[in-house]
Amino acid sequence: CCNGIVVPGRNNHICCGNRAWDGTLYGCCGNEPFYKPRWSCCNGKKVKGGGNDARCCGL
Repeated sequence: CCNGIVVPGRNNHICCGNRAWDGTLYGCCGNEPFYKPRWSCCNGKKVKGGGNDARCCGL
């Protein structure tokens, strides 16, 4: 279930926009999906430098 709509996905999926995404590969930033290996979410903006290890500092 994604925003009240039934969508294909599994337990590790996240809702972003009106679709479900694989949470192991994708994150959600400002309702826009991003590919974790390349991008990160920093203060609500997509920034280069991906992966779960990225940290947001300042802007």
